[in-house]
Amino acid sequence: KLLPRNPMWVLYRDKDGKPDLPMRLEEGLCLYSIGQPPSSSKLKNYHTREYVYFPGYVTVREHQSMVNPDHLCKYKCEVLEGKNGPLFRITCEDSPNEPITSDDPDEAWQNVANAIFLVSNAPLSDRRRKLNGNERFGLCHEAVIAMIQETMGHLGCTEYEPIAVGVTNFVH
Repeated sequence: KLLPRNPMWVLYRDKDGKPDLPMRLEEGLCLYSIGQPPSSSKLKNYHTREYVYFPGYVTVREHQSMVNPDHLCKYKCEVLEGKNGPLFRITCEDSPNEPITSDDPDEAWQNVANAIFLVSNAPLSDRRRKLNGNERFGLCHEAVIAMIQETMGHLGCTEYEPIAVGVTNFVH
């Protein structure tokens, strides 16, 4: 499903009112699962002032391949439940037996970029550019923010500061 960009996102829902997934968020990015909130005893480790991370969150993003940098491939991006907080795993379809896992989404995507740089002729200026891991995981997308905020409404995320997002619901 392609969602309109302006002036407001349309969040498609099934007859039970749940988000209709998978959902195409933008060109090359698809949301498969929003995940589930961690237990209340672990919740403090699964949010920051700007983001909430639900274990089980899954997106698939198209990006330059780590194996053949002249081609795009799909990367499965997952938030997993770690011992002390979320883990961010990225699995490239070109090398599925070598997932990249980190406790920081920026670091996970930077490791992807570094692997691409090793097999490409990217200029040094490209190698210094930092990737926003939360953006690459799709966590900055308004539809994702809306779904997470609606799911966590009753939770005690003390540090998180909710933001207003432009989303209209559509049940079909």
